[in-house]
Amino acid sequence: MGLAALLMPYFTGGMGAGDVKFMAALCAAAAFPRAVDVVLWSALSGGLLVFVLALGPADWKEAWLSTASGKGEGFFRAFRTVASRRREKVPYAMAMTAGFVLSAFFPVFPWGGPS
Repeated sequence: MGLAALLMPYFTGGMGAGDVKFMAALCAAAAFPRAVDVVLWSALSGGLLVFVLALGPADWKEAWLSTASGKGEGFFRAFRTVASRRREKVPYAMAMTAGFVLSAFFPVFPWGGPS
């Protein structure tokens, strides 16, 4: 499951082989039904990680101050800043580990079925 989920990003150059192997190992450790949860939580964690890493300290300060002052456009401006940043490498192993841990405590799908 983990290997299949990251093969396309690997072939397009968006993901390294180490990340693909690590996700395959995490999904193998979680076994099939929970592997889907690992992939979904890892994707959500990765999106949050990219957002946090793309904003610099000045961007965070501006977003919070603009929101606190009542203008309401601080985080919209932050999203535009993230979208305009150039492509950089992201330590996706942190997001995959977070996805593995989150899937253990907060399963997305109730795979056990009705009791």
